[in-house]
Amino acid sequence: MNKTNHLKFIFGTLLLYIVLIIYGTLYPVDQWDWSLGNWSKFLSLKIPQHVSYADLVMNFIIYIPFGALLYLAFTSAKRSILKVLVITLLGFSLSTTLEYLQQFLPGRTSSLSDIFLNTVGSMLGALSAQLLARNKTRIYFLNWQQQHLSHTPYSLLGLVAALLWGASQLVPFVPSLEVSNLRHGLAPLWHTINNPETLKLSKLVIYSLNISAVFLILRASLKKNHRSTRLIFIFVLLILVLKIPVVTRQLSLEAVAGFFIGLLVYGLCYRLKVSLLKLIALILLIIAYAYST
Repeated sequence: MNKTNHLKFIFGTLLLYIVLIIYGTLYPVDQWDWSLGNWSKFLSLKIPQHVSYADLVMNFIIYIPFGALLYLAFTSAKRSILKVLVITLLGFSLSTTLEYLQQFLPGRTSSLSDIFLNTVGSMLGALSAQLLARNKTRIYFLNWQQQHLSHTPYSLLGLVAALLWGASQLVPFVPSLEVSNLRHGLAPLWHTINNPETLKLSKLVIYSLNISAVFLILRASLKKNHRSTRLIFIFVLLILVLKIPVVTRQLSLEAVAGFFIGLLVYGLCYRLKVSLLKLIALILLIIAYAYST
């Protein structure tokens, strides 16, 4: 990956991450009500007396990648301290804008503590990137590409496809570590374990087909070695586990079973040619789509 492609990757990732922040902060956007807020109400915000620890941590962490990606994107700026200050200001501006807009959504609460934590998160992200960016980030991506990415055509496209699948499993990208939400995320898994007769075969088939296709797409996109196999395993497993804290998402026994069936398919197809792997993955996706409709 040359310098131009590296910058395109950084800018693309940054843009996608900003979109996710906006979407997560303003979810659910379909309940918008202009009568709920105004400038005077927003300027009179006070620090809330009771804030959950989970919300504090989440508001701090979520802006760290934003600050880090911005730092990596500002390659023309030479003074590191100035870059950090500008990024901190941009983080503050984005957070303030979104908190202002959030007051027009019923069920969402604008907060000065959110703005403060988002700003600090942006600054910490920029400082973290400053420590790593001295030519090491580009070298890391080049080394990662050489070690893991196959030299077949459309290998990057395969990675993008897998990431899009992961994103589809984590919509609406709004995590919450509240105990009640975590229980909700695990509810169908626990219910089906205790009541096996409630397992939905159609849901199991769709999960198995989609996850198997993802395994094969990643196998075709990455080099054939044990390290890549571990990365594929960790990626798919992590996506399923992350469904638990995401609002409105749940982890089901059908998804867990689909994961193990996908592993079996991966093992059976491991030694096949890349072209055949892609064909099988495409067929599995087509069957999954037809079955779901």
